Formats: sequence, C-alpha cells, structure tokens
Amino acid sequence: MLPFFSKNKYFLNWFRNPKIASSDLNDTLFQKEAQQWLNRLKPQEKASGYQILQSIATAIGSHPKQIDLSNFTVSKFPEKLIIQWLSDLESADFSKKNIQSIAFINKLKKLKRLKLNDCKIKKINNINLPNLEHLSLSWNQLSGFKKCDLKKVTVLKINNNKIKELKKLLTIFPNIERLYLANNEIDKKA
Repeated sequence: MLPFFSKNKYFLNWFRNPKIASSDLNDTLFQKEAQQWLNRLKPQEKASGYQILQSIATAIGSHPKQIDLSNFTVSKFPEKLIIQWLSDLESADFSKKNIQSIAFINKLKKLKRLKLNDCKIKKINNINLPNLEHLSLSWNQLSGFKKCDLKKVTVLKINNNKIKELKKLLTIFPNIERLYLANNEIDKKA
C-alpha cells in the first residue's frame, strides 16, 4: 500500500463500506492505477503527484461533491482516476493543468461547476454536460465551441482567450445570465 493511503482514515473507511467492498472498486485497484499514473510523471513532479493522489483518496473516502486540483503542477493529468473514482462530482477545479483533451469531462455528468482556467485549451468539441451551470475557461487559447450541449450554463467566464464571434457563442449558451469575455478577439463589426 502506498504509505499515505494507510494513514488516510477516510480512504480506508470508504473501502470498508459493504456496498463498495462488494463492487469492482477496491483499494488495490486504485493503488495500481495510481502507481501507473505516478510512473508517467517526471521525477520533479512526484511530490505534486502524491499530493493529487492524496486529494483524490481523501475525496473518495469522504464522498465529495467537489474537488480542487488547481494548486498542483503535473504534466500528466489523472483523467482515468478522476472518471473512475469521482464520477459523482458536482464541482471541479482542474485549472493550471496541461490538459490535452477535455473529452473525459463528458463522463462527469453531475457536474454543475467546472473550472479549467489556464489549461492551454484551444477548442471545446463535443462536450455534453446537461447539468453544468457555471463554466470558467479563462486564460486559455480558446477559439470556439463546436457540437456542445451546454444549455444550462448561466455563468460563463472566458476572459483572455481567442474568441472571435459572439453570435455563435450565444447559440451554444442560450441561458447565459453572466458572461465574462474581456481580452478576446471579438470583431465589433460582426
């Protein structure tokens, strides 16, 4: 067992829950997947990797509705661990990560609040989050959205991106109440 898991009472109690104990999810599987992810990190990222895993393990153990991984810097994001172990998330902050693709977000259907600020995201394609109400994508390289179902979003923060067309944006977000889009490339004539 990875050392910090044996000290994390929430994590251990979660796996002792009879409902969980009889499922396919177990601490050995989590640790195996966690170790595989850790092995893909650069040596200088290991400390942050352990902190991320500790946050995930604590979240698993306390049945969270939210997680904030924005303070940890790693080159490989633990998508598989998030999807498999925290599928009931309602609020997530994955800011300041180098996330190559956000397709994994589609598996987090209960999300109501999502922050992906400063993640180097260029496009948002095929995202279907029927419960999402608050979306923050500031400080990316975002140029647009395609084939997205984000109709319930009422707050959208997309400051400091490369958005050019406001009209298309409003068709994807028909219920928008608050829109933050300073420092984009919107053509005022269009």
